Amino acid sequence: MSLLMTPTLWQSIDWLQKCPDSWKKRAYTSLMDTLTRKWNPTKAIERGIAYEKAICYGENPVEKVADDLKEKFTEAYNLIHREGGSFQKVAKKIVDVDDVEFILYGKLDVHFPDLIIDIKTTGNYRGKSSYLNSWQHRVYCMCTRIPDFKFIVYEFDNNSGMLIDIHIIDYHVDDFAMLNEEVMHKLVSVRDFLRTDKKLKEAYLHKFNRYN
Repeated sequence: MSLLMTPTLWQSIDWLQKCPDSWKKRAYTSLMDTLTRKWNPTKAIERGIAYEKAICYGENPVEKVADDLKEKFTEAYNLIHREGGSFQKVAKKIVDVDDVEFILYGKLDVHFPDLIIDIKTTGNYRGKSSYLNSWQHRVYCMCTRIPDFKFIVYEFDNNSGMLIDIHIIDYHVDDFAMLNEEVMHKLVSVRDFLRTDKKLKEAYLHKFNRYN
């Protein structure tokens, strides 16, 4: 059976490796929660899930948006609901590393034959780089061979809960061979990292990979 690899796991490892020492314990616990499939959503996460469902499956809520955001909101909404799209399509690709099969896996918020859209919500927008430095878009584009990806980020005020901005962030694959090399190099580094900690390794093999 193939061993599972996901962008969420990779991001959790990245955070553990780069976070300040004062955050290491919490980052380790968060990674272990990911590996053991513990689901403890915060209110912000629950709000984000509800908002994404409303955007994708509910009626257009543009009338609930402040006037100065209506144009941006409509642009984003029309991108998500462009003809030919589907929601929560699975993307996966099986790869071989040192005679071991791994499966790269994810769910696409919105899939088009020529475009992938991922919907985000945040109360702490930190600029385009915080999204473009992640692995989600790179893994999804590699798996699907779709060269264009957009993050649509809905930014909320943490105090009022009001929508205050919308950010559309574009990514394009210029060279799939280079992308493949980059993703595979990351996969190997994640595999090697998990081998360095017995508890993480066991959780990865027997909890994250449920069938082992």
